Amino acid sequence: MRALVLLCLATAALTAASPARAAEPVVVEDEAGDSGEAPDIVHVEVTRASGAVVFAVRFSGSPTLARDVQLVTILLDADRDETTGPDGTELAIRADAGGARLEAWQDALWQEVPGAAVRSSYAADVLTVTVGRAALEGSRAFEFVVAASEGDLDLEGTVDYAPDVEPASFALPGIARVIAEVGAARAGRRLTAAVAVVLSDGSREPPTTLVCTARLRGLVLARSGRCAWRLPASASGAMLVVTVAATWEGATARPVTRRVRVR
Repeated sequence: MRALVLLCLATAALTAASPARAAEPVVVEDEAGDSGEAPDIVHVEVTRASGAVVFAVRFSGSPTLARDVQLVTILLDADRDETTGPDGTELAIRADAGGARLEAWQDALWQEVPGAAVRSSYAADVLTVTVGRAALEGSRAFEFVVAASEGDLDLEGTVDYAPDVEPASFALPGIARVIAEVGAARAGRRLTAAVAVVLSDGSREPPTTLVCTARLRGLVLARSGRCAWRLPASASGAMLVVTVAATWEGATARPVTRRVRVR
């Protein structure tokens, strides 16, 4: 019972010892009334979600964003290579009130990427576009420009850009450290390690991938769960060495090791 209580306390410490802080969003403000006939962007906010990036584009004047009439294009430089695509932007998200699609610059043309994880919604003058990181080729950092146009952006017409001059940048936080809490080790009983990653922005997240290894007297124990083991009845008095390697959204950290004496 005491071991169970200790494990519950350890798990609670990972999730509730301090409130998780969300990553600061990237915010772009744009002057109102500078769009001509195009939808008038006044505010862009980019944040992260689980496995995705979210763009929230606010407009003034309540544009309809009707399909084939008004279009919002998010131009992305995900590979940070100025030689790929027009002005270095090799990906483009096209969105309106009816939905969104992802296009890639291929063979000197914008071509739709079939099955890309991108979706949008439009309500209360805010267009929200969510794109999976896999669709961004796993990029952890990118530059972007949002363009609202009357009709097709690639044709002649009025356009409102945000930012107006230089692209803005967005980057996912890295891993600051890995926390691994190992419960009381008792011979003949199950042992579990609770693991979380602390990001560079101070927030805590469950790991995306996790590899846990336990060694007892030099031998690797078989796992009975993602990060759990059944300790042999003969393990009393031995030193158990637990090693945890974790990643989060493509970021890696140095493995951590915990040593506990089996009782």
